[in-house]
Amino acid sequence: MSVEEFHQYLGVPQTKFSERVFGIIDLDGSGELDFLEFAVGVWNYCTYDTRLITKLAFDIFDIDRKVRVESERKEGCL
Repeated sequence: MSVEEFHQYLGVPQTKFSERVFGIIDLDGSGELDFLEFAVGVWNYCTYDTRLITKLAFDIFDIDRKVRVESERKEGCL
């Protein structure tokens, strides 16, 4: 399943956030999900407790894997 098919199947627009989620599920970095990657991704999401869901959310935003999330302030934004 390509990233486009992933979004079409889920019925969601393609955003940087959703592409990051796809990238986390794409364990081998091939740009496509095979059945095992998709199944493991769904299984993990459905069986995670609060601590693991929090880690997943953090990993989505920790793009550079520096174990911290930095904020970019833009002029005129809070």
